[in-house]
Amino acid sequence: MSASAVERYHWDRETYKRAVEAGVFGDADVLLRHGAVVARVSPQGSRHAWAIQVLNDCFASRDRTRYGLRVQNPIGRTDDDEPEPDLAVVTAKRYVDDHPGPQDVHLVIEVCDTSYRSDLEKVREYAEVGIPLVWIVDVGHQQVEVFTDPDPAGRAYRGHVVRTDGELAFDGVRVTIADLF
Repeated sequence: MSASAVERYHWDRETYKRAVEAGVFGDADVLLRHGAVVARVSPQGSRHAWAIQVLNDCFASRDRTRYGLRVQNPIGRTDDDEPEPDLAVVTAKRYVDDHPGPQDVHLVIEVCDTSYRSDLEKVREYAEVGIPLVWIVDVGHQQVEVFTDPDPAGRAYRGHVVRTDGELAFDGVRVTIADLF
């Protein structure tokens, strides 16, 4: 190998987990995406943070015997990918030894201000593993895109609507769209 060549290592979730626990990355703020250890995106702005707070408050009323709420915590999408959606509604159980997998995730919410393109790519990734419902809260355009009915083979959702007013609902939890902005 020449001195200028860069060798990349493909990480799986288990190896990444052991490296994090061993302190390999020190204080670096990293996550696992598609087998690569990457730095997190830029800090969130106040509009992004506000939308997350409103959603968190709304989902506080969920049926806690059925659903847990993960706020900016990893989900195990594949063996080499742990995205960290802004919110994820998951099956209520203890995730001490591993993160929730796609079969545990009922709703993913991504909030974007400047990250729309990357969040849209995440939507395709969520469809690929069959996550049934995704919301993109676009604070820049003051709208929510709702994706339903995943087609894993096509990496897409069959249902897609854009909402600018009214309410969104998930199993008894109601979110007033205007409150997000």
